[in-house]
Amino acid sequence: MDFNINKLALNAATPMDQHAQLEKAAGSLVAQTFFGTLLKQMRNSPFKDEIFSGGRGGQAFGEMYDQRMAENMTRGAGQKLVRAIVRKFEGKQAYEAAMKNGASKIAPPAGANTNAGANNESAQQQQQQQQRWNRK
Repeated sequence: MDFNINKLALNAATPMDQHAQLEKAAGSLVAQTFFGTLLKQMRNSPFKDEIFSGGRGGQAFGEMYDQRMAENMTRGAGQKLVRAIVRKFEGKQAYEAAMKNGASKIAPPAGANTNAGANNESAQQQQQQQQRWNRK
């Protein structure tokens, strides 16, 4: 499976399609690299019991079962990891788009006080007041 998330996300028509493709690719990445490896190691464990091995059918279809199980685990417990990966890539894409459009200055975060002059004046007033207090 191709895990080039940047290519998958850039081929989408709308931002919602892009987000859905990115989530799907990140889910596949988490399923294969994290949960798939975990299940593979569990199958190869020296502590496995022959009663629950599944016989020849388990040998033939064990990897397919593990793959399906990894996908289901990703949809459940792996959602936090998938969301974190999606946020990281979407943030990277937004940053690259801003740099591509010639933005030399990154916008402040939402809710940040952009009135730097007022903050500077307030700091100066506090400093002057502190100096007067120290003189007394």
